[in-house]
Amino acid sequence: MFANIRIGTSGWYYDHWKGIFYPSGLPRKKWLAFYYERFNAVEINAPFYRHFKDTTFFNWATGVPGDFLFVFKVPRIITHRKYLKNCREDIKVFESQCLLIQEHYGMALMQQKEKPCQARHGF
Repeated sequence: MFANIRIGTSGWYYDHWKGIFYPSGLPRKKWLAFYYERFNAVEINAPFYRHFKDTTFFNWATGVPGDFLFVFKVPRIITHRKYLKNCREDIKVFESQCLLIQEHYGMALMQQKEKPCQARHGF
């Protein structure tokens, strides 16, 4: 029944984890490797806030073993600015980047913001 359980956190690149989760002397470039030895998935919030180069996605994918999965947060331009309307091109760009990591792509996480009610604001 629970054949494919994934456990991870919302990100892995947090300075305040050094000395708490990550050993104090571990270089940042080795944090992802240290992380995937303990978890099999991670949520990446960063695409919600900004666009990344394709090489960043490739680097993430090549830095983890075959069974590791990434969950990407859908960009806020889609969910919080356009409210899922007229965003077909934005979705295509996001999807094409997620697919760059091939078998490491777990899913997309959508945080929906409720569109402000016009009546409540009087316009």
